[in-house]
Amino acid sequence: MAEWKEWNGSREQLDEMRTAKEGFILRGIEHAYEKEITFHDISGLSCVDMSNITHYLICQPVPQFEMRVRQAQTGQPVWWRAKDNHGESFCDCANIPWDYLGYDFSFIPFNEVKS
Repeated sequence: MAEWKEWNGSREQLDEMRTAKEGFILRGIEHAYEKEITFHDISGLSCVDMSNITHYLICQPVPQFEMRVRQAQTGQPVWWRAKDNHGESFCDCANIPWDYLGYDFSFIPFNEVKS
């Protein structure tokens, strides 16, 4: 889980931002009414006044990214169930609980998935 970290400008923090595959967010920037700005790589920092930065967050990969894209593009039904529940599953394409880490997701109803 991503966490905001207090900014101190150390080499370790800059290295962490440099190697962040999903980018990072800086808090404390006053830019066009924004309090936070997302960067995809460290090269964008050259035009930022770092003296106002208070925190940074290393972005994490989005769980089930490929499945989310496929469902959004096609409307294909997605079934889900609690990871500790091996029984009933649900399908409601308007309310997929993507952000709940305690769920399994499938394009096939779980009772039809072969082990």
